[in-house]
Amino acid sequence: MTAGISNSAVADLLERHGRLLQVSGESPFRTRAFTRAAESLRLYPERVATVAAEGRLREIPGVGEGIAAAITQVLETGSFDAHRQLTDRIPESLIELTTIPGVGAKTALRVYSELGVDSLAALETALVAGRVRTAKGLGARAEATMLAGIEAVQRRSGRTPLGVALPAARAFTAAFLAQRPQDTLGLAGSARRWDVTVGDLDFVIASTDFRATGAAISSLAMVTDVQWISEQSLRFVIASGMAADVFLTRPRAWGTSLLRATGPALHLEHLGAIPDEAASEEEIYASRGLPFIPPELRSGGEEFERVAEIPLLLTLTDIIGEFHAHTTWSDGAASVRQMADAAAAPGSNVLGMTDHSPGPAVA
Repeated sequence: MTAGISNSAVADLLERHGRLLQVSGESPFRTRAFTRAAESLRLYPERVATVAAEGRLREIPGVGEGIAAAITQVLETGSFDAHRQLTDRIPESLIELTTIPGVGAKTALRVYSELGVDSLAALETALVAGRVRTAKGLGARAEATMLAGIEAVQRRSGRTPLGVALPAARAFTAAFLAQRPQDTLGLAGSARRWDVTVGDLDFVIASTDFRATGAAISSLAMVTDVQWISEQSLRFVIASGMAADVFLTRPRAWGTSLLRATGPALHLEHLGAIPDEAASEEEIYASRGLPFIPPELRSGGEEFERVAEIPLLLTLTDIIGEFHAHTTWSDGAASVRQMADAAAAPGSNVLGMTDHSPGPAVA
């Protein structure tokens, strides 16, 4: 068994297989099974080779008997039989086409079967040559959609949606604190401010032993590449592909470090000089005659003019219902029962299921 293979590498292969199953026209349930297992594996706190050697693969969320067998083959041979058989029929590069807005799995398979297009570069060439508009089942409308989609891909900022960044941040937090429960870790930066998209993740860790803290981070299964370590900071990449910065501080300066790392710059500028050492953010705001300003409101603008309204900030306890939820009936990740149980836990009164009909491609 290949002990050196990373969780990320195994997860990437499972996800590619799931996406290629979608292109081949397989059941959505099969495709989602592989992508869900990949997502769990990327953020799993233990190394997959160790879990497999101990016969515990099915403890990983989303990993059933079939996927556990596939993972075992990957660890032993670098791939698995079902994936090899699938790529003998359909080139894996077709997955690249499905990243284009407006190009679904069926369209990707069609341009391959009709035009031999098997990559983004080949599709651009076919579009320029006018082959897409004359192809059976495609036409001028498909050509326009693909051109607009390619342009949209080229404009992408590379930022990560908050809904992807937060689970990754929480998984890292849980894995690190399992190793170093004596440290204090806090999320900072744009993810803590709940910005719509996140460039990278930022964390502040209060520790009395920076060397041990850095070593614990480097040892985590979800950390794929430590790019640098200095006396009081380090930068690394987690298995989901996001970069993360960690700022190390002493407990007595926790508030100062967390405030600075959360930002943004305009908010800090308006706040004024920040003490070198403060045990909490509340202490700093109180020294300015201000209530604690939640990270979500820190923009450097009107939060200082509307401090009297801050107690009106909504919390989870104010939310009594959810009217837009998807389940495994369409493109959701949980069953109706799981969604209902989760909604009941915090005391919600209403849960509205809004699954897609079988018609839309997304479903």
